[in-house]
Amino acid sequence: MPRLNPKSSALSTFFLAILLLAIPALRADSPLEGHMETMEKIYKTLKKQIKDETNRDSSLKLIQEFQLNVLVAKTLTPPGLDKLTPEEKEKAITSYRTLMMNVLRTAIDLEQALLEKNFVQAEEELKTIHDLEDTGHKEFRKEDH
Repeated sequence: MPRLNPKSSALSTFFLAILLLAIPALRADSPLEGHMETMEKIYKTLKKQIKDETNRDSSLKLIQEFQLNVLVAKTLTPPGLDKLTPEEKEKAITSYRTLMMNVLRTAIDLEQALLEKNFVQAEEELKTIHDLEDTGHKEFRKEDH
């Protein structure tokens, strides 16, 4: 049986992760929308299972996928900012990136709570993620509200 080279195995895993992160962008109108849709689907799944200890491993995997999508989405620019003045655009991008960093921090706290089997705290962190989502949508998707 051939031995796997740890370096090539790690590299393969890295490229697979990049490919998996690109898939949401291919299905949506914009790369950002694709990542947001993926995060929303993960959120809905987590909401259903977060309190169930038997789903802990599944929830931890979903949270990692969620975090990866947040990392990529944080680097993208929300649509509609081209209509702003350069100063307004800079302020909006700063606001967006700050919001996404808060989502990422909360997702890390959610992961920590699940690792510690603190399901009450995990549920609170998930609610905070939802509240941050609402804040972001009000600020950056004004046509939807």
